[in-house]
Amino acid sequence: MFAKQIKSKGISAIAMALAACMLAVIGLSACQLQTKTQVESNLTPKLDASATITEGVLTVGINTSNSPYGGTNSSNQTVGIDVDVAAAVAQELGLRMQIIDVGSSGRFALSNKQVDVALGLTKSGTGDLVTYSDPYLTDGLSLFCLSTNRPVSIEDVAAQANAGTAKILVQAETTAASKVQELLGIDKVVAMPTMQAAFDALSNGEQKFLVTDAVIGDYFARNYENVIRMGFLGADCVTPIYAVTLTQSSALSSGVNAAIKTINENGVMRVIATKWLGSDGDTLLAGKTDLATLPAKAFGVGEQPAPENPDEPNPDTPEDPGEEDAGQQSGDE
Repeated sequence: MFAKQIKSKGISAIAMALAACMLAVIGLSACQLQTKTQVESNLTPKLDASATITEGVLTVGINTSNSPYGGTNSSNQTVGIDVDVAAAVAQELGLRMQIIDVGSSGRFALSNKQVDVALGLTKSGTGDLVTYSDPYLTDGLSLFCLSTNRPVSIEDVAAQANAGTAKILVQAETTAASKVQELLGIDKVVAMPTMQAAFDALSNGEQKFLVTDAVIGDYFARNYENVIRMGFLGADCVTPIYAVTLTQSSALSSGVNAAIKTINENGVMRVIATKWLGSDGDTLLAGKTDLATLPAKAFGVGEQPAPENPDEPNPDTPEDPGEEDAGQQSGDE
């Protein structure tokens, strides 16, 4: 069976630890913080009993092999961004929480009604059978560098790589490695066996730049005083992260989305992000990324420069686009 149940009968210590972090946000003093028993006894469900698989419990599917969204700490406890988000959403809905490890099969677990909601998912397919909440985080391929070695722009990184004055660090056998090799060429890439090794090499000045997903990158970068995330490689790399429910469960979908909206607006999601990702984590909150400031495509590769005289047509553009040979069309469309 692919889904593994994580021992979690209620909001318990996860929510309590998160609540401690939220004191500054919601204005409570330490003496006002309720005990685990008080929290669970004071829960008032906001949904009908039939809305969830188990009455009074929100069963949440996460990938516990995808740090920092989900993982296991030294005490063998399941922890991570999505565990904290699950606790916050359950608390908003007045429900106890149960975590299920669904690996990368969140949609499958939903369709088989093993979980009420799956976290950490991106949009895929038509979405006819599932409902996506508002995003609660933004992820995607991003550039990391030393604070003393910040490039002029994302496009400048590609120019340096093509000129032979820089190479890009990646973790081997990852999406980042494949994407950078595809765009810039395998000779522009230095693949490291682990993410730790890649960040060590960046911090030590062995290479100028590193590419990985923003969330796991920030998770590692917080341990290096001289490493910063410059930004996403391009608008096409920006990936919102959602809570997903079955469309047929309309009351649950509405409740989960309302809870996500609340934790986005009341500062709880910011607390979670900075807890796991450091001070730059709040820049990955939903709505914080201005796509207009990014190249349309990663590294600006494949984009046509604007003509020097904007009043003159681009010579590479057919006079009558309707007559363009289909065989000549760009594969980037």
